[in-house]
Amino acid sequence: MKRALQFLILILIVSLSSCVTNKKMNYLQSQEAIKDSMSYTPSEASPYVLRAGDELYIDVKPLYEDGARAFQTQGKSGSSSSRMTPSSAYFYTYPIYEDGTIDYPYVGRIKVAGLTMEEVREYLAEEIGEYVQGMTIIVKLASNYVNVLGEVKSPGRKQITTEKLNLFEAIALAGDLAPYGKRMEVKVVRETKNGPIIKTFDMRSEDIINSEYYWIQPGDIIYVSRIKGQFFKMDSFTDILTVFSSSLSLLILVISFTN
Repeated sequence: MKRALQFLILILIVSLSSCVTNKKMNYLQSQEAIKDSMSYTPSEASPYVLRAGDELYIDVKPLYEDGARAFQTQGKSGSSSSRMTPSSAYFYTYPIYEDGTIDYPYVGRIKVAGLTMEEVREYLAEEIGEYVQGMTIIVKLASNYVNVLGEVKSPGRKQITTEKLNLFEAIALAGDLAPYGKRMEVKVVRETKNGPIIKTFDMRSEDIINSEYYWIQPGDIIYVSRIKGQFFKMDSFTDILTVFSSSLSLLILVISFTN
């Protein structure tokens, strides 16, 4: 009887200690609410800098049909529609080679690695302006994705469809964190010219919006750690009550057999 009672008390203690509280689960809490949270240096989103291996969408739209015909040609690294119109005259996908260049019709090899997409657009507008008078040039990143791994509901490679994407939006693409995702330890891996850099974030803190890597860039890897002891974790008071009731039923069963 005494041992059975001790067992019930042990189960109750484990249940209470394993409960995941709001402090551990909620996003964007104040610094006062989370004493152990890390702090961040304020930083603004910076434009993405192109690198070898990226792919660019380049859409040149002459304003006049004569200009469209003059510029209608097949590039070495692109593919275009067989029917060209003034509204959609030229649309290519260009890979950036290892030497940082793309092969563009009329212009030839262009060094784009190290440039932003706006800088590429301005350069093309200047170069193509010699052949076509009046046009609109759109430059976008075709290989625009982020990898979300670990304790999220839908891990994998996610396509980015907006110009700017923050850490919360990237996590939302993966269906939010799983119940036992460690919100105080979310890592972002980013490739830089000096090699990969890993940053760790506490998503419970509202101060995260000031962090350097709050704004996600194409090719980033987001990894969510798992809370230790996942098997014993319980999300709510209902879970604890269920465990307690089961333990009590077991205790009654043991007592009935010992008597």
